[in-house]
Amino acid sequence: TNTTKSIIPLHVEGDAIKDSNNNPVLLKSIHFNHYEAYQVETDPEKPNNAYFINRLKWAHNCYDYQNIKSWGMNAVRLNISSKHIEVEEAFNDLKNQVKWAKDNGLYIILAYHHLPGVNPNVDEQSIWKNWLSKTNLDENNEPNFHTFLEHWRKISNEFKNETHILYNVKNEPAFGEFFTKDDNELYISFINQTIAAIRSKELESNKHITIVDGLWYAAPYPRYFNGFIPYITDKNSVYSFHYYLPADFVFQGCKWVPQCNGYGQKQGILFTNDDSKKMETEFSALKVISNTYNVPFIQLEAGVPKLNFNEDESMKYLRSLIDNSYNNGFGFSLFNYRD
Repeated sequence: TNTTKSIIPLHVEGDAIKDSNNNPVLLKSIHFNHYEAYQVETDPEKPNNAYFINRLKWAHNCYDYQNIKSWGMNAVRLNISSKHIEVEEAFNDLKNQVKWAKDNGLYIILAYHHLPGVNPNVDEQSIWKNWLSKTNLDENNEPNFHTFLEHWRKISNEFKNETHILYNVKNEPAFGEFFTKDDNELYISFINQTIAAIRSKELESNKHITIVDGLWYAAPYPRYFNGFIPYITDKNSVYSFHYYLPADFVFQGCKWVPQCNGYGQKQGILFTNDDSKKMETEFSALKVISNTYNVPFIQLEAGVPKLNFNEDESMKYLRSLIDNSYNNGFGFSLFNYRD
C-alpha cells in the first residue's frame, strides 16, 4: 500500500534528530539481516551469485515492510555489503527495498556491514590492523578502501532524491579495543573520507543523515566515542552503539558464539533487577557523552536470540532496553526481524 509519495526528511540539530518541521524524531526500527552473512563465493555451501540472488528474492518483500509499519515502527535497518551493490540483480533488489520502505511511510537505514575483500564469516580485524600500520589511509593506495568509497558513491548517487534514507557508514568497526591515539586517528580519517564520498554525490538540498558506530564493535561505553567524536567534521551525523548485555543472558543457548567463554552452554538465566539498573547506568553514561558533544545517539542494534530463552525474561529485557532508549532520547533498532 502506497501511503506517501514523500517522507519528511530528517536532519541533526544539536543532540536531536528532527524533521523539516523542526519536530524531534525518535527512530523505532527493526533490523533486516538481508542475507548479508552468506554472500561470499568462497563459502563452500553457497558458492555462487545465483544462490545469493535466489535467496534475496524471498529474504524481504513489500509485505515485510507492511508488517513493520503495522507494528507502530517508523524505520527499518537493512544490512548491505559488497554483493548487494556490485551484483546488478542485488542492487535492483536494494532499490526495491528502498521503494517498499517509502511506500509504507518508513525511514530506511542502509547499514554497510563487511568491508570489501573480507569474507563476512571471518573477522575484519586483520584489515584494520593493516591500515593501522600505514602512515595514512588513502584510497589511491588501499584498493579495499577505494572500493568501499566507490560503493558509497554509487549508493549516494542512486538515492540522492530520496528523503527517507539514512546511511550507517560502517557496522561495528573491528578494532579500537584499547582506544589508542592511533585507533582514533585511523577512524577519524576513515569516517571523514567516507562521509565526504557520500556527500560528493548528494544534492545540496538533500543531505542525508550519516550514522557512525563507536569503536570496538560499537561497544556501549563512552571510551569508544570520546576520542573521535570531536573530530568528525560532518555535523549531520548521529552516533550509534550496540547493546548485547548482559552477555550471559543475551547469548544463552547460542552455539554460534563459541568465543563467549561458555555463554553458549548456559540456559535458564534471568534478567535481574541488577541487570536493569546496570543498563540504566550505562545508557545514562552515553547520554552524558551526547550532552558533552551536543550530538545525537541511537541504540542501533540489540535483542535476544530465540534459542532456549524464557519469553517473560526476554520481554523484561526488551522493555528495559526500549524504556532506556526513550528516556535518553536515543531511539532504537531491534535485532533481528529475520534473514
